Parts: sequence; C-alpha cells; structure tokens
Amino acid sequence: MRRVRRGQTAGARRDGHEFAFGFARARDRLAAVPAADLLSAAGVPDAAGFVAAHPELDTADLLGRYVTDQLFGVAVADVADARGDAPTWLYRFAWPSPVFGQAVHCLDVPFYFDCLDAEGVAAVAGPHPPRDLADEVHGAAVNLITTGDPGWPRTAGKVRVFGQPSGFGDDTYRAARALLAAGRRA
Repeated sequence: MRRVRRGQTAGARRDGHEFAFGFARARDRLAAVPAADLLSAAGVPDAAGFVAAHPELDTADLLGRYVTDQLFGVAVADVADARGDAPTWLYRFAWPSPVFGQAVHCLDVPFYFDCLDAEGVAAVAGPHPPRDLADEVHGAAVNLITTGDPGWPRTAGKVRVFGQPSGFGDDTYRAARALLAAGRRA
C-alpha cells in the first residue's frame, strides 16, 4: 500500500510565551532573581543566550516563554522537520485576548472551529472577538481539509501569522529550533 502524505498545518500562540500568565503571581518575587541563573538551574543549555535573545521580557515572561517553547515550539519545529518535503505550513496565532492581554493557550480553538458564540468563549476571548479573524482561521482549516492546502504559500523561513492584521512573519519558532538543537547536542 502506498503511503499518502497529506498536508498539515502546525503552530502555536503569540510570540512563544503563552504560559507567561502562569508566572504572573510570582512576577515581583522573580524580578529579584537573575533570569539567566534561574533558566540555567532549570536546565536551559544556553540560558544567557536565551535571555539575551529576549531583552524585552522580564524573568516571569522568560520562564513562560521557555515553558511554551519546550511544550509547543519544539514540537512544532520537530513536526515540520520530521515531515521533510511533505506539504507543511506553519502558523502563529497572534491575536491578543482583551481578557489576558496576550494570545494564551487554546485561544485559537474557537477561531479554528468558528464557534465564537459558544459558551465560555467570552471568558477567554472577551465579549466581542473579531469575526473576520474567525472567518480567516476557520477558512484556512476548511481549505486544508477539503483541498489539502490552507490557502497560503509554503515559504521557507516564514510563517503565517493570524492576528489583526494577519500576514507573514519570520519563522517565529527560531527560539524553539535553537532549544531543540541545543537539547540534541547536550
């Protein structure tokens, strides 16, 4: 039997630190701890490099970014690499929830399934999530399912960024890819 390699999308949420909210309660206490020391103690291979790559993030946000990269970003990079030349499109969901101020874990799900009016969605997406963004994300999902192509070009080093506005950005999984490479060398 011939194996068919279908098209696949893979992605995560905004800027790779969707779990930063998990460290928000400890933000004040974490501010007194050098981020590189904390990340090094957690086993980050190049903690100083990781911190230097994200000068805009405080210690709490850096921890959130690291956790997110390890749980999701590395997996996205792994899937894309493992698929080789099979049709694969990467995306990042970048619309910040007005409830949390960032694109948190699973925020993209009601957009993907076009169920913005479902019970509980307002608790994470606010009372008026953008319908046009849901149309765009859901449309890409439907296109992938029905045609094998989500409707945007596969471009090396670029990812589809769903937000307002949507567009294309640099491969925002670069931090995850660096972690992946460093982890395999260790």
